[in-house]
Amino acid sequence: GAYGSGHKPRIIGSEEFLGISDNWTHLGDNTWKRSMEIECKTVVFNNTYVGVNEDGSINNGKDKNGLIDNPHDWHWDTHSLYVYSAGNPTSYYSSIHAGQRHHALLVPADTRYIRIENLDARTANRPVITIAGSYTMVANCDVSQNWFAGIYIDKTGYHNNVHSCTVSYTCRQENQAITVEGHHTQVFNNYIHDNFNEGIDVYLGATHCQIYDNTVEGKDEYAVGIYVDGARYVDIFQNTVRKCSLGIAVADELGIGVSDVNIYYNILRANYNGIRINDGGSNYKILNNVI
Repeated sequence: GAYGSGHKPRIIGSEEFLGISDNWTHLGDNTWKRSMEIECKTVVFNNTYVGVNEDGSINNGKDKNGLIDNPHDWHWDTHSLYVYSAGNPTSYYSSIHAGQRHHALLVPADTRYIRIENLDARTANRPVITIAGSYTMVANCDVSQNWFAGIYIDKTGYHNNVHSCTVSYTCRQENQAITVEGHHTQVFNNYIHDNFNEGIDVYLGATHCQIYDNTVEGKDEYAVGIYVDGARYVDIFQNTVRKCSLGIAVADELGIGVSDVNIYYNILRANYNGIRINDGGSNYKILNNVI
């Protein structure tokens, strides 16, 4: 274990809302309601299932028809949580965790030399771990089950690194499993799997970043494994990317400017496309990759 024996200590940005049967009101069909003062952005059922809809997206808890009609559907509105349940939720589910805090862990701007190590962090209303300070290390953490990013490096951060972490079942609707906006960031030796959007994204003006020795496994070719979007001076090397729509992609969606991206010695297998470079940008080097 991380601290003596046993599992890693768990830090969560959610609260348990299953409660007792009297907490719930039946609204007809399979829709149930209970009070919840703070709006939630993530709901996890049975400690496993991040709330989903029949079209595969959260869309603020409603499916494309605005109905709650499948297991794990949910919606928050006017201080109430609505969920799908075939019978009282206390009998249908073993737990319902709903996000009640912005983050599980936050390193504020102007903070330096923080170590976040050997933790199980999950389920919040914004990224599970947000790093806005500098010289922060996130290592050997398990990060999972979230609506936004698993780990987010803010643009205010410099010289941060994320390594030896497992990130899974995050970015159900927005951000990426590991999102990098900061400068001089290193992301290495992480296992990133079964997330709902990009695995690692270096974007929105990030500079001088290194992405290496990571394994990224997608969900049936659903999203990009490693993405550079509007960043400069980025090295991507010795990564393995599998089962993604694009193994590695470079773009400049917002016109910020992208340049000086080096992609080398990566293994890209079972992806819909291996490497894609969109129009614009300059100074790319792509060499010795296995596709």
